[in-house]
Amino acid sequence: MIFKAFFILLLHSYYNLKYLFYFSCNSRVSYFRSYWNDLVFSNHTANFALPFFHLKNEKSGIWTLVNKPGYEYSITNSSSISSFKSLNEATDYAILDTWFYEQLLNTDTRNIIRVLISEKYFPNSPNTVINYKNDYLSIVEQQIIHDTPYTYSRRIKNLLNKEAPEEEVFIRGGAFKRQIPRLYDYTCAITGMRLETSASISLIDACHIVPFAECFDDTITNGIALCPNMHRAFDRGLIAIDNEYKVLVSSKFIENSTSHSINQFFGKERY
Repeated sequence: MIFKAFFILLLHSYYNLKYLFYFSCNSRVSYFRSYWNDLVFSNHTANFALPFFHLKNEKSGIWTLVNKPGYEYSITNSSSISSFKSLNEATDYAILDTWFYEQLLNTDTRNIIRVLISEKYFPNSPNTVINYKNDYLSIVEQQIIHDTPYTYSRRIKNLLNKEAPEEEVFIRGGAFKRQIPRLYDYTCAITGMRLETSASISLIDACHIVPFAECFDDTITNGIALCPNMHRAFDRGLIAIDNEYKVLVSSKFIENSTSHSINQFFGKERY
């Protein structure tokens, strides 16, 4: 059943269908969770790593895994990968069979296969189509924007006590990294630098004010947008933001006095 839900993900996500299938794509993992929540009502575990890894054993040969250097044994050992973390460590990407990939590019063929799989393996589910405006990733993003820190933290702790906690952290971490720079208009809160490309690539990072491992809080009140050098300085305790939203700079480091120095931002209100 896990494999079938994974197949439906492939078949329905035609607009994002690629010959190479990177498991680390945040939207892929969240779409899988969306389909799982809508289609599966059994006690099976929603573990993205299982179908991604074990589809390589299909006799049709439609799915080939490409390992990272040094992880050849992990790919060939059928029982070696069962978690998101181990999949991340060992696998680079998967390759769809050329013939199968070309069939999926045809709308009619893709929809026929999707309906057949849905009717056979999920006959009791009324949901065979996901509304991408209401998929799992969108739900997470709304929680990040609207939840209070207390509500969000409790929600996360409950979810992490269930199955596939690594996937949950991965999905929510990706949503946090998108939402915080967007809310700051892709502008560093300390330097005022704004960088964005036409290819939707931003050089502004999302940073947790209080580390996630300590508070389980991805809400916007615990996020700040920083350029990479300020992000590193913030994570290492060289800079901070006080209760009046002014920049604090540690006295425990020495730097050259240049136009790029960190000390120039001491006492400045964040953007």
